[in-house]
Amino acid sequence: MKLNYYSLPLDTGRLISGKKTEKMLLGESVAQHLHLVMTTSFGECQFDKSFGCALWNIDFNNVTSDAKLKENIAEAILKSLRRHEKRLSNIDVSIDVEQEESNIDEKKSRIKKLVHITISGLLTQIDDEFVYYEHFYIGPLSY
Repeated sequence: MKLNYYSLPLDTGRLISGKKTEKMLLGESVAQHLHLVMTTSFGECQFDKSFGCALWNIDFNNVTSDAKLKENIAEAILKSLRRHEKRLSNIDVSIDVEQEESNIDEKKSRIKKLVHITISGLLTQIDDEFVYYEHFYIGPLSY
C-alpha cells in the first residue's frame, strides 16, 4: 500500500520547498487525525471554528456519575468524528473511567479521572477494520 498521507506535525517548510516530507499509511493518518480532533477545543483552529471536540467542555463539569460522564464523552467524540473524519465509517466509541489519586505532598492530594477511549470503525477506502486507543486525564480536583 502506498504512503499517501502526510505525517503530523506537517513540515510546511519542506513541503513548500519541494523537498521530501514524511508520509504514512491511511490507518496511521486516521489515528493522528483522531488524536488531533480530540485534543482540540472548539474555536482553537482559525480555519474552522467547529473543528475540535466538546470533550474539553466536559473536563471540569461535575457530572453526577461515571456512567453519565462516559455517555457524555462518547457522544462528544462521536459527534466530532462523524463531522471531521470522513475516512472512517461505522464508528463506535467505548469509554472506561477510573479515578486516580496522587499525593502532591503530605497535606495535599489530587484526584483525577483517567478516561480510556477506544474508537473502532471501518476504513472506507480499503474496507478494513480500524481500532484506535487513547487515554486522557480530566477534572483536576485538589484538596
